[in-house]
Amino acid sequence: MTDPIVVYVAGTPRPQPRPRFVNGRVVSTGSKIAKMYRAQVRGECALVTFCQGVHHGPVDLNLELFFRTADLKKVGTPHTSRPDGDNVLKLWQDCAEQAGLLPKGDAKVAKATVTKWWSAKAGAQMTIRPFEPHDDGEIA
Repeated sequence: MTDPIVVYVAGTPRPQPRPRFVNGRVVSTGSKIAKMYRAQVRGECALVTFCQGVHHGPVDLNLELFFRTADLKKVGTPHTSRPDGDNVLKLWQDCAEQAGLLPKGDAKVAKATVTKWWSAKAGAQMTIRPFEPHDDGEIA
């Protein structure tokens, strides 16, 4: 078995900016903060690509998102507020692809999961493993 590839970025996870239509016009939702976060994720992915290489077969991608809270009762519980996990996942997949950590088009991602948590520190961790299909080949 190949070792998993792990990428960690400190700071509040940000979603992939997407254009919105307002009154028939396209409006950008990108911000300076989102651009900086995207550059940080892409940089960490590039560093890991340089140091560890890539998996060439189908992969299982797991993204854990940690959102800072001062309320100690919330730490370790699910985060159910915005941003949506799938939008943050898209940013991470795009950055990993641009850095060469994933093949073009994300086609090798056979399984992707996102988990959002309240935490004492904000951050995000992506783990990429070789995809392991079910033993019996049947749909679970």
